[in-house]
Amino acid sequence: MAQAALKISKLPPTRLYAIEGGKAPVVQNATGIKAEIIHVGFLIALLQVMDGFLTYVGVKTFGLQAEGNALIRLLMEAMGPDAALVVVKSIALMVVAALCVLAHRVHWLTRAMKLVAAVYLCAAVLPWSYILIMRYSHGG
Repeated sequence: MAQAALKISKLPPTRLYAIEGGKAPVVQNATGIKAEIIHVGFLIALLQVMDGFLTYVGVKTFGLQAEGNALIRLLMEAMGPDAALVVVKSIALMVVAALCVLAHRVHWLTRAMKLVAAVYLCAAVLPWSYILIMRYSHGG
């Protein structure tokens, strides 16, 4: 009888589905992935791109030794900073896309991705931003 209490209704203007009953509806896009997952994935992708740009400027300004990740620094020495950053960030963006698809099935993954975004912002984007702002605000 509990199933009879739940009605599935189609919301015409947006083609989204909502469950009427005890819980609030989950908004999904046409592929079935929650909007929240897409937003978090987009945020992480944006942080990746920002980190790539800031790393590029930082390495051009201070040299390869400014890169804190030893593996990426090794790739930069072998391939050059431009190619290494394109390769590494492309792989990172593919991983973000895969996590977004997986997060649809693994419910805790969205929260983990939010944590990753916060840590990435604090550990990569903000430090590079601060270092470069300090460098170029003093006559670079």
